[in-house]
Amino acid sequence: MTQSDRDDCSTNVPLSGRSPETSQNAARTAFCEIGVLVLDARKRIVAADALAQKLLGRSLAELEGQSLEELWNRMGAREPDPVDRSSGGCCPVDVHSRTWVMPNGEPRHVAVRETTVTTAHEGCTVVLLAEVAALGSEYATLLECRKRFDAFMRHLPGVAYMKDRDGRYVFVSPTFERHFGHPPEHYVGKLDADVWPPEVVQQLRDSDAQVLESGAVVQSTERVPQSDGTHYWLATKFPITNAAGEVVLIGGVAVDITEERRALESLKELQRSAQQRDRLADVGAITAQILHDLANPIAGLSMQVQLILRRAGRDPDRPVGELVQSLGRLLSEVQRLDVLLREFKDFAREQRLELRPVRLRPFLAECVTQWRPVARARDISIHTELPPDLPTVRADPDQLRRAFDNLIKNSIEAIDRGPGAIWVRSTIPHPERVRISVLDDGPGIAPHVDPFRLFETTKPYGTGLGLPIVRQIVEAHGGQIAYEPREPRGVAFHVELPRTGPSWPLPPRMSRE
Repeated sequence: MTQSDRDDCSTNVPLSGRSPETSQNAARTAFCEIGVLVLDARKRIVAADALAQKLLGRSLAELEGQSLEELWNRMGAREPDPVDRSSGGCCPVDVHSRTWVMPNGEPRHVAVRETTVTTAHEGCTVVLLAEVAALGSEYATLLECRKRFDAFMRHLPGVAYMKDRDGRYVFVSPTFERHFGHPPEHYVGKLDADVWPPEVVQQLRDSDAQVLESGAVVQSTERVPQSDGTHYWLATKFPITNAAGEVVLIGGVAVDITEERRALESLKELQRSAQQRDRLADVGAITAQILHDLANPIAGLSMQVQLILRRAGRDPDRPVGELVQSLGRLLSEVQRLDVLLREFKDFAREQRLELRPVRLRPFLAECVTQWRPVARARDISIHTELPPDLPTVRADPDQLRRAFDNLIKNSIEAIDRGPGAIWVRSTIPHPERVRISVLDDGPGIAPHVDPFRLFETTKPYGTGLGLPIVRQIVEAHGGQIAYEPREPRGVAFHVELPRTGPSWPLPPRMSRE
C-alpha cells in the first residue's frame, strides 16, 4: 500500500458519508470512546489511533504491519461469539465482540466493527473498537437478548424463518440443519426454488402470497420430502411490518406433525376395523332375528296357499271372488316380508357417502312437503321453523333424505291417528355445526325403551330397524343424534351435523338430554 493510500485510509476515506476521523469524533460525542484501526487489502494494520493502542495494550510501532488475525491469536483473544454476529443466519451484522487479558491481568471485552472501504487505488478496512463496559447497559442488554433468542432458536421443537417480499430467506433457525440436513447459511439469501423440490416450492409460494395479499396470519399443512420419506409440517406464517404498516418480511414457524398424522391414520384404521366388527355383529343379530321373523309370515303364506288350493280343489267352478279375502291376507304377509327385507338391506349396506353441498332450508322444506299428504290423511299437521340464514352443509343428500324420511315417518306412525302435530326445526348451536330437530306430540317413548337398539319397537308391525338406520347415516356424516321426552307428551329427536362434512375420528355420541 502506498503512503497516499495509507493517508486516505487513516484520514480522508469516507465511512458512511464521513471520514474515519469524523465518524470517530461523532461516535465519541454521541456514545463512548471508540478506537480506530486501518487495515490494508491484506488485512495488515497500517494505522492505529491512541485509543486503539490503549485498548490493545500495544504501541503503533508494535501494531504496524501486523496481521489482525495473527494479533488476535497472539493476544489470546477469544473467537467472536456466534450470538454477537447473526443469530442462526439472520441479516448479517458486522459487529462482534472479543475478549482478551491485558498484560496487567485485567480482562477486556471489546466490541469490534469492521467496514471495508475503497480508495482510489485499492480497498482497505476500517476497524472500530469500543470497550463494552463503556457502551453502557443498553449494549449488555442487547447481547443478553440475542443470547436468549439464539438459545430459544437452537432448542426450538420445529423451525423458524423469515423471508423478504421477493421470497429470499433472510433468517433461518439453527434447527433447519437438524431437520433438513443443511446449516442456516445454506438457505440465507436464496429463494425457495434454490433449496426445495418443485412440489414444495408451489406450496410455499401459495401460502406466502396469501400472507402478502391479506396481511393476516395463514396456517397450512405442507408436505416436504425428507431422507426418511414424506413429512407433514404445520406451518404458521405471519406478516412483519415496518413503521408505516407495510409488509416487509414474512415470518414463519413450522412444526413436524408427521407422527401425529400417522397416529391419526392408525386411529382411523382401528376405528374402521371396530366399526366393521360392530357391523358384522349387528348383521349376525339381524340375520338371527330375520330368520325368526320370517317364520311367521312364511307359515301364514303357506296356510293361505293351502286353504286356497283346498277350496279350489273341492269346487273348481266356485267364483274367484270368494277367494279375495284369503288373497288379501296373503298380500299383507308378502308386504310385511318386503318391508322387513328392505330395511335389513338398508341397515346391512355400508354407508358410502357421495358428499356435496346441500342447502338445508330447501332440502328440509322439500322433505316435509313430500310427507304432508300422508300426514294429512291421518289428521296430522307438519310445521317447519327454518331460519332464512340456515347454512349449507357438506353431505350426501340421498342418505340424508333417508334419515329425515325415517324420522318424520316414525313420528307419523307414533301419532297414528290425529289430531296431532309434528315440527321440523333447525338452529345453529355452534358456528361449525347445525342442529335439525323433529318433534311430535305422540305418545312418546317409555323410559325402559332404547329406540336406537336393533329391533326395539313399540309398534305392532314395526321392524325396529328405522332409527338404527338413521343413527348409522348421521354418524357416517360425522354427526350425532339424541332424543328427549317432551312435556306433556311426545318426543324430540335432535340431529347435529358438521357444516364441513365428516372428519375422523368421529365425535362421541350426543348424550340423552
